Amino acid sequence: MAKMRRKKPELKVVFDTSVIHTKVSYYILNSVVRNLIVLNSKHSDLIIKWYLPHIVVDERRYQMQCAAFKLLPYIEKLEKLLGHNLNINEKILIDRINNAIKQQLGELDISNLEVDTTKIDLEEIIKLSVFRQPPFEQGDKEKGFRDTIVAETFLQLVNESPITPSVCRLAIVANDNIMKEYLKSCTKEKKNVRILSNVSELEGLINTLVSKVTEKFIEEIKEKVKNYFFEEENKEGLFYKENIEDKIKESYSKELTSIPKEDLQRENGTWKIAKPVFVKKRRQRTFWVTTVAIEVKLFRYELPVTQDLSASNLLLGGGQVSPGTYLNLTGTPYVGGDSLSMPPAPGSSNTFKLGGWEVPKVPNIDSLDITSYGGGDPNLSTKKNKINVSTGHSIFEINWSVNVTPTQKLTNPRIEEIKFVKNKWGDN
Repeated sequence: MAKMRRKKPELKVVFDTSVIHTKVSYYILNSVVRNLIVLNSKHSDLIIKWYLPHIVVDERRYQMQCAAFKLLPYIEKLEKLLGHNLNINEKILIDRINNAIKQQLGELDISNLEVDTTKIDLEEIIKLSVFRQPPFEQGDKEKGFRDTIVAETFLQLVNESPITPSVCRLAIVANDNIMKEYLKSCTKEKKNVRILSNVSELEGLINTLVSKVTEKFIEEIKEKVKNYFFEEENKEGLFYKENIEDKIKESYSKELTSIPKEDLQRENGTWKIAKPVFVKKRRQRTFWVTTVAIEVKLFRYELPVTQDLSASNLLLGGGQVSPGTYLNLTGTPYVGGDSLSMPPAPGSSNTFKLGGWEVPKVPNIDSLDITSYGGGDPNLSTKKNKINVSTGHSIFEINWSVNVTPTQKLTNPRIEEIKFVKNKWGDN
């Protein structure tokens, strides 16, 4: 009699809006989530099913429409330049976005997960909303309706799925802490449910399931592994022993000085080190990846902007100057009298107009920064101001490995590769 083939275990993954969001109007998912799905859709020993709650799809639809509508004024300017009507309006953009969403969900084999409203306890939801209990946020204004629908959608999927972990596991990836705590309380008796905070945690879970190791094994050693690589309280971790910071600076000096625009400058700040993510196990050796993100401040230097120098706003030495008064080179007014030198004659080549005032010329007058005349001595400094423009991160991945003995002792560490991922500016 032929031996029955064992069915592959399933992992059902649900994404919240906060995890997939991107400001690019064409894509419903950001590049990180898209790449994760593409790389993990065809495992030989695990079936992964991807889901987006219907309310998440519609929320992204709305966000994509808003981003697209912001482009319409530029299209109108282009039409004027070309002298041709491109016939692009809001209705066309909405249609194109709907088609793009349908196409992308199909290409990535993502299911649009509907919620059965008849199975929602509306009275309980109203009570939670009124008294600001999770998944609703506390405060004067009620906030949390969409999170509640996402949570209920996921819980319905949990209740409809097998409960045996070896047959079916379910995971939701969400950033909202209140919603996550609510889901944890609702699924605390479920052994096959995981509430995850980010894509890295999901990647670690997938790598665990497709490797010949148990979740329990990874759970038992991951805190040891985290401290083994980096521990803030001491300098004994692999990060310090292998001089990772110096190696990154030496190998990626160009990436660490890169700027998105030529007129900007950058200043590197705090190094943030994420928890290691499990990759695979080969005999006793376990492989991990640790993300290092270096905070970046982008700025430029600018001459201070000259303030309004109208008669109503021009103040010198703490007092207002009356019409017809001249300014000397120190910025104080000429008040007349034998003790003070007289100003150049009005209209002469030695004067110029400034905010309705006739002012004596001084060498390189254009380089002077006339910023403020109120409340004290005037400041004619040419010193530039440092203007903060934006922030960003330089992101690196440290691929490393370590042996795990039967007693879970970590030995023989090795840096496999230090890889530059990208410079991320603002919301890109």
